Amino acid sequence: MKNVLRLLAVFSCLYFAINTAAADDPVVWKYQTGGGIYATPLVHNNVLYCGSTDSNFYALNAASGAEVWHYKTDNPIRSTAAIDGNIVCFESGNQLYGLDLQGNLLWHDTLYSGSVTNQFDQWDYFHSSPIIVGGAAYIGTEKGKVFGINIQTGAVVFQCQTANTNNGIRTTPTVYNNKIYFGDWDGVFYAYDLSSGQKVWEYNTFSERLWTGGPPSISTFSVICNGNVFFAGRSCILYALNAETGVKQWSFLEPAGNMWLLGGPSISDSLLYLGTSNQQLLRAIHTVTGKCVWEKAVDGRVFCSPFMDSSFVYVGTGIEPADKIGSIFVFNKITGKLENKYTLNAMLHSSPILVDSILYIGSANKYIYSFNKNVILANPFPNTAIRESGTINLNTLTHDTTLTLHIDNTGEAKDSMTISWTGREINPRSLIAINPISFAIEPHATQNLYITVSASQLGPKKYSILLQAKSEFSLENKISNKTILFEVLSSTSIKLGEEFPRNFSLSQNYPNPFNAATVIRYSLPQSCPVILKIYNQIGQEIETFSDAYQTAGDHSIKWNADKLTSGIYFYRLQADRYSETRKMLLLK
Repeated sequence: MKNVLRLLAVFSCLYFAINTAAADDPVVWKYQTGGGIYATPLVHNNVLYCGSTDSNFYALNAASGAEVWHYKTDNPIRSTAAIDGNIVCFESGNQLYGLDLQGNLLWHDTLYSGSVTNQFDQWDYFHSSPIIVGGAAYIGTEKGKVFGINIQTGAVVFQCQTANTNNGIRTTPTVYNNKIYFGDWDGVFYAYDLSSGQKVWEYNTFSERLWTGGPPSISTFSVICNGNVFFAGRSCILYALNAETGVKQWSFLEPAGNMWLLGGPSISDSLLYLGTSNQQLLRAIHTVTGKCVWEKAVDGRVFCSPFMDSSFVYVGTGIEPADKIGSIFVFNKITGKLENKYTLNAMLHSSPILVDSILYIGSANKYIYSFNKNVILANPFPNTAIRESGTINLNTLTHDTTLTLHIDNTGEAKDSMTISWTGREINPRSLIAINPISFAIEPHATQNLYITVSASQLGPKKYSILLQAKSEFSLENKISNKTILFEVLSSTSIKLGEEFPRNFSLSQNYPNPFNAATVIRYSLPQSCPVILKIYNQIGQEIETFSDAYQTAGDHSIKWNADKLTSGIYFYRLQADRYSETRKMLLLK
């Protein structure tokens, strides 16, 4: 009967595991569970192991996403599994389980009695995960106790109890030099002796905490490097303590002062990678000096631990509770250069892992994902920005003026843009009109942007507006800013009547026909960018006379064609939304 159930479970993957691999799609497969995934997947011998908040622990084929088996527990699973030999351990509520790699229960231990605290608050996503050292699985509980369980028998071989029996331990313990290290929900970090179970030292972060809205909970992993133990959390401080004595070597204070440090820490070579909550940053911090080497903005909170390979650091993001934003970011781990990202539009608080160029991660949208790392790195992106450089100074405005700017997408993918402006001196806001305020732009395309200033309705003073063009999909430089300056002297300085042309116009050149030289005249009713070009009969560009911003009024240029042969030529004027082409004849 059990074998029949296993076959049914395998066939059920036809519904739950969706293979979406395509040439340009980084998703190799995705498997849908019944709950959010916060645990980090674990891959062993081509099988992926991961728990879900639907209370099931899953074993999937790592190559195809097909379900191999699942094991039902009594509580949501928020811990990451650990494997040693033929035994996989994981926590669910107040239970620690030991299964063989075929999904059969070998033992389970009740870590504490009474009700289970699955979450202390809405941002509490993780439980302590087991770590296996020397044949024992070590794990913390909600009652301030750490256990060591023999993974062969399920027998308790170690336990230590902190002073607070109702204080949760959410961190995964670290074992080093016969000591076990862990932090608790009240912000106290401990070192206990593994042989005696006695406390060696403790470090209380409460008095140093920057965030005072609750306990300075230690909610990150602890890692040990070069004799120091590193940890962080809701204190908004990253600590480096001497692992033997607990003496602080240095601390990194979150500059904003109230941003939790939650994602990590992870160490590669001499750099420690750590993510923030609302500040939405990933940082690289030197493990010896405690100085920030680089920091990069991401699109959400970083709750998960970054993963590093030889060249890159990978991290997932998410914003709760909407669960609509989430991406995988790939940075150069030395320089911090953003290499690429993949937007999943789902909260990623599970930590990514990389096995043979395949990236595995879980999502709050109930899926376990498998991504091709190389396809993510080759993912095309737009690169959209305002073309014009520097501050634009319109000087003194003598009439209502429309300024033309250009939005260029020099990237390889389509983008969506939103335009806005700020300027406290201008009220009502209708005196500055932007058209269009939102639009889609294809790769290698240009969108004209028209900014109309109603100078005739503005009081006399100097004005400054900040124009912002926001890209939805650009890899970097998501906001392109442009400062526009102008001055209105007085209401009487606004010139009316015939002092300026009423319309755009391009006159016939004179003389025409011409020998060697001719004059081209045009009129502008308002200040705007102007492009004037000469073409031959087959449409080849011969010369550009103007490609710049010009003031309102009558303008003329003289064209000398003494080096050209006789024939018909064309000249074309583009000014604001006006465009006109005329023909002229060169006779020698």
